Formats: sequence, C-alpha cells, structure tokens
Amino acid sequence: MENTNVTFLPEEDGPAIPTFTVASGQELRRLYIIRSYDTQVYTWIDQDIVPSCVPAEEVQILLDQWMAEATVLYPEEGDYRVRVLDLMGNPIQIGSDVEYIIEEDQVSISPCGEGTPVCTDRVVVIQICNENSVTDDNFDIYLNNVLIGNVDLSSNTQAGSVFIATWNTSLDIASSDFACPLNLMSTFRFDPAIVKANNTLEMRNTQDNGTGNQGTVGIRNYLVTNGNLNSPCMIADLTYFGGSGIDFNFTFSYTDCCQ
Repeated sequence: MENTNVTFLPEEDGPAIPTFTVASGQELRRLYIIRSYDTQVYTWIDQDIVPSCVPAEEVQILLDQWMAEATVLYPEEGDYRVRVLDLMGNPIQIGSDVEYIIEEDQVSISPCGEGTPVCTDRVVVIQICNENSVTDDNFDIYLNNVLIGNVDLSSNTQAGSVFIATWNTSLDIASSDFACPLNLMSTFRFDPAIVKANNTLEMRNTQDNGTGNQGTVGIRNYLVTNGNLNSPCMIADLTYFGGSGIDFNFTFSYTDCCQ
C-alpha cells in the first residue's frame, strides 16, 4: 500500500494519541485482496499444495470472491480515514478501522450565521511561534477542549508548532506567513470537525522554563494548490504574553473562509 505514511501526536507522559492516514477505496480493496491471497498461500502450503500449481480458474474464483468482500467493506471510490494505531499507540491492520470521508459542496453563510463555512479548497492551520527567540515554556494545545498537539519552546530560537486541520498526511505547508522557519516547526494534524464558528484555544502549561512567555498565535486558512498548502489568509492573529508557569486562553471566530 503506497499511502501509509503516518503522523504521531506525541504526549510527554503516556501512549501516543491514535493516528490515522488517508487511503482511497481502490487502495483498500487492493490491499484486502493481497492480504487474502497471502493468507490463502499459507493455507495451500499447510495442505501440501504448491501455490503455483493451483489452476488459474480456481484462483480467479477466489479473486472474485475477495473482490466482492472488499467491495462490501470499502464500497466508495473516494478517500477513507484509516486508523493505523490503537489507543496504546500500537500498529493495527490497515483497513480494520476506517471512516469514509464525505465530500461536501462548498457553501457560504452570513457573517452572523451559526455554522462554520465549508471551504473545499482550503485547510485551517494554527501556528504558534516564539518570534523573539527567547526561551518560553512548553504547552499542550487544546482546541475546544480537544488535545491537538503540543509546543516545545525551551530553546532560544524562533521555534514552534503548526497544527493542520486534516488527516491527509500528503498536504504540507509549502509557503507560510509566520516568522518561525518551517524547519524549526513541529507539525501536528487534527480532525477539521473540531473547528467551530466560535472557538476556544488553550495553551496549557506543561513545563516552566523560567524566563516568561511572549510569542504569536496565527489562525490561517491555507489554499490547497498542487498538493501543498499555500497562500494563507487570516482568520485571527493572537499574542501570548505573561510570566512563567501560566496558561493562556484565547477565543476566535471562524465564519468566513478568508478575512
């Protein structure tokens, strides 16, 4: 299977957060048939049957059967969200836990509407940057009370993290508008359904590094072009500033694809 790259959302204490990848229905069906055939080969060997000597007609009957089973399991042609780790961070069989990704038509809402806009060509990204290069504390990041990753600001560098609202691990930031260079940013991914019209973003302190805190938080909508994330437009610009060992709490609205 070609698209099995995974992204970990590590925790300092405890197992890794369950992670996912994205695979098409065609990929999942092909993998199911390959796996079924491999199992059948071992069965033939246990029965003292040479696999290469099995008549082609018999093999074709099995292939047709496996395709029918795979089509029931993965009927859609589009993409599925595929779990690759269990709750303890251990690998599980690809395809055993999947969820079809429903493509929704783009809609627009009034700025006074209650829902979030569906921006089919854009991806929400949260970026946290230690712009002044002075050591800050370390934080777990929560969006609407859901852990989406962390940020390690324990060095005198323009470091930080970006949090990308998609499970598609092939979508990476190609061009950004924040001060921290991409090679010094940790990348996390999270479920886009967590983003609401009215949001609470929390930086919960996990390590007091003793020199206070000052940096920037940017909420952006990146345009998907050529398989990458480019041309960010602003949803909100925020600043964290305060003493060591404290938490930070922000609110922001997301009612338009771009401001």
